[in-house]
Amino acid sequence: MNSGTAQLNQETIREETITPASREHSDTLVHLSGVSRTYPMGQAEVTALHAVSLTVMPGEYIAITGTSGSGKSTLLQIIGCLDRPTQGHYTLSGTRVDALSDADLSHIRNAQVGFVFQAFHLLPQLSVRENIELPLLYRKLTRQQRSRKVQAVMNKVGLAKREAHKPYELSGGERQRVAIARALVGDPSLLLADEPTGNLDQKTGDEIMQTIEGLNREGVTVLMVTHDLVRASRATRVIDMKDGQIL
Repeated sequence: MNSGTAQLNQETIREETITPASREHSDTLVHLSGVSRTYPMGQAEVTALHAVSLTVMPGEYIAITGTSGSGKSTLLQIIGCLDRPTQGHYTLSGTRVDALSDADLSHIRNAQVGFVFQAFHLLPQLSVRENIELPLLYRKLTRQQRSRKVQAVMNKVGLAKREAHKPYELSGGERQRVAIARALVGDPSLLLADEPTGNLDQKTGDEIMQTIEGLNREGVTVLMVTHDLVRASRATRVIDMKDGQIL
């Protein structure tokens, strides 16, 4: 058995074994109940989140604001299944995910969550098309199916004419569009953006915000961490955080 077949078999097993531990809040997309996150710091512990409860409905556009160290990014990482809570429960699309294995969390993350970061996180040796296609390589799709999905999302964000370029040949705005396309190519139920305009000038940042807002109007649920209160005010709901808690 080759590695590709083994990987597909592992994904099949994960799809069959991830079953809802609880179906409460099944009409919500995200439900956090009493979620805390602490990190060891020498002989002490630092609390990044403290008893946070939050519900996100499908189609919402939420901005998360607060000073550095307020817990914004930690909250986003837990919602995106990049981290897990020390205490509390997390339900995503009706499934309790806080106690799942790392392998199952990885599968859910790939299937349901798209990420856009301030630093883009593109692979410099890959073309635009290849960077966007990466999340699909872990799915049971044919090459033709992957190609169609990549083409559709490149058209959506205006990158169709840049597909063969490498990241270093693109402007900052174009690189962020590649990151957005990569986040969307798997048809996630949730788009998480952590300071998506932080490395961009005002004009380019406005263009990226228009792209994100357009996606939300099409039904994509968006949670965005930002220090920019003007950009945050454009969301339909603003969550302000301080000392690991929602104010």
